[in-house]
Formats: sequence, structure tokens, C-alpha cells
Amino acid sequence: MASTPLLTFKAGKCDFDSKKVKPIPTPGYIYLYVEDELTHFCWRPRSTPASSPELDLLMIPGDGSFTPYTGLNGAASSENLKSPTNGRIFVLKFSSSSAKHFFWMQSKPQYQDSRFSERDQKLGQIVDMLLSGEEVDVEEE
Repeated sequence: MASTPLLTFKAGKCDFDSKKVKPIPTPGYIYLYVEDELTHFCWRPRSTPASSPELDLLMIPGDGSFTPYTGLNGAASSENLKSPTNGRIFVLKFSSSSAKHFFWMQSKPQYQDSRFSERDQKLGQIVDMLLSGEEVDVEEE
């Protein structure tokens, strides 16, 4: 990694078998950085250095979206956004392919159930805006 991350937060990866999302217990970080005017979406275990991500995706502006996972069949209102699993899961999807990556929030939950907190939703919105190519003042957000 050549640049300072724009954003870093605790998140783990998930397995997905086309019917079920299962969080992998490894503690990790999602981080995004820009190099040569392209955004990199990265994931790494917390036990490895930032320079050695396990996942480093070069993102074409507008091709990827990072949204709360609300199940295979539906959307929920943002006020009561709830994951269908027992964790707060986001999905990274691509418009150019059917590829999907699932991640679960590893920060302490605000609620006792699997509702996405305002902080969870804000992090997701910031990542989504960065992936769409928007200029975002991450510190202000």
C-alpha cells in the first residue's frame, strides 16, 4: 500500500454459498485508499500489516456499491434497517459482474439485536460514495 487510507474500520469477511451468509471469526479491517486516481478496497486480518492486504480490489468509479445486506429478497427502511443474520453485514456488489463480497461489522453493536446503527449506516454510505467516485471529506463525515 503506497498511500494513507482514506477510511479504516473493523470488519470481518463472510462466506456465502448462494443461500446463506456466514461470518468468518477472523478479526480484520476494511480500508480504502487512492493510488493513481483509482480507489482500492482492501481487507486484511488485524494480525497482518496494512501493506499486506488479503483482498485488494481496484475499483472502477461507479462499478461497485457497498450496502447493508438485508437478505436475498428485500430492502428495509433506513430507520429500522436490520440484517437477516445475527450480525451487521454489508455486501460489496459490482455492476459489471455478479461478484459479491460480504463483510460483517466488528465494532461493538449499538443495539442488542442485528439492527444497523447510525454509525454503521454512515460508514456504509461513505464507502459507497467513495466507490462511486464522489469526493468525500471523510473526516467531516
